[in-house]
Amino acid sequence: SDCLVLLRGKEPGRARGHNCHLLAPMPTIITEGVQFPSGSDGKRSTIAGGVAVWAAAARAVSAPLADEMARSKPTWRQAYPQLITRLVEEQAYSTERAIAVAEAGLAALHSSFEFVRDGNVMPLDAAMCAPSSARGLHTGTVTGAGEVATSFAVPYFGDTLSGDAFATQVMAWAEYGALEPAGARALCEVSRRPEWLDLRGRTFVLLGATAELGPLHFLLRCGATVVAIARGSPAKWKEMILQAQTTPGSLVFPLSKATDGSVTGLSAAAGADLLTDTPEICAWLAALLPTLPSPATIGTYTYLDGELNVRISVACDAICARLAVPGGPATALAFVQTPSQAFVVPGEAIGASDAAYTASRLRYLGYPKNSRTAVPTASGEPRFVHDGFVTVQGPNYALAKAVNLWRAVLARSRDGLLVSSNVAPACRTASMQ
Repeated sequence: SDCLVLLRGKEPGRARGHNCHLLAPMPTIITEGVQFPSGSDGKRSTIAGGVAVWAAAARAVSAPLADEMARSKPTWRQAYPQLITRLVEEQAYSTERAIAVAEAGLAALHSSFEFVRDGNVMPLDAAMCAPSSARGLHTGTVTGAGEVATSFAVPYFGDTLSGDAFATQVMAWAEYGALEPAGARALCEVSRRPEWLDLRGRTFVLLGATAELGPLHFLLRCGATVVAIARGSPAKWKEMILQAQTTPGSLVFPLSKATDGSVTGLSAAAGADLLTDTPEICAWLAALLPTLPSPATIGTYTYLDGELNVRISVACDAICARLAVPGGPATALAFVQTPSQAFVVPGEAIGASDAAYTASRLRYLGYPKNSRTAVPTASGEPRFVHDGFVTVQGPNYALAKAVNLWRAVLARSRDGLLVSSNVAPACRTASMQ
């Protein structure tokens, strides 16, 4: 879908104006799995590694911008929003430039990032080609017995919205400015087409299946086959397995060992870590997907704090890059994007934003418009770039989300795959507590 949501807030799990993690305990340092590249001093600098990737991406279309990025390394935490927005404006000029930037950025990531296992360091690409047979994954499957949903219903403040009530609320969100007009129309269309809710015969791989904004339960209620990838946690897996049994869908998941098939046995062995088991997960999926209903979609729904967010995004991309290719076992990709980055938005969204600004008191209080002027394009058609960066989030977050955007560009515009990359609404999730 090309529908995007423009919000005054920030991405899921954040609140504007402060860092919700400042008072949280320091995260555990994970020294295994996908890692930032090490420098000549042996240290893994997220700034140096990140700037190198951005400069490589920019060099594909603008050597001066790439050089400016490289020079900005000492002040990168303050400079990155403006520089990355300029890069997105370069991408917006043409499809060819967008592809060139995405190819260069991802190539720099995959050629520089490393993989560590048992203290041994190797290039990430080499690790992905050599999964460990000793750590090979088994398969667990739970088939539900529920009925496929026949109407589109959404929980809302203790109520359930469907039909006209749902459409009325969606249009109210759009009129208020919390949802793009195109997004509102798409949601209303889905609510009028209950046959679209029957997803039997389709497979969805969820990288980060336990994410609060992920579609696990919705897809199972629609009868889909869901391949769930998430870390081992017997309590969470038991909950997912029991819920899957009440739906018309099928839940498929990796196991660290063969089990007796009981809920307790499956829950204890279920799960794999995308960060440290990346090669084995990819190999398991490559063998599994041809045996499941097609077409198959791979969705990325992961989030971790700080530099871990980049590493988990690169791990997921290493899997997508090998499976979601022309002729591969997956024919579509899905992402949940954030409003707090730079990306191209439709002209209709700019018009709605300008109208809302004109009707508000913000202009009298000296606040500038959120919308920006059109950037030049090869076709002459105006394109608008939204700058939603919030510096308190930091450059690691920007790079993690760019990995998703770059893969979406290549999959859709170069490889001809189906891509869903919608911007999620702002919300409070457990990750920001």
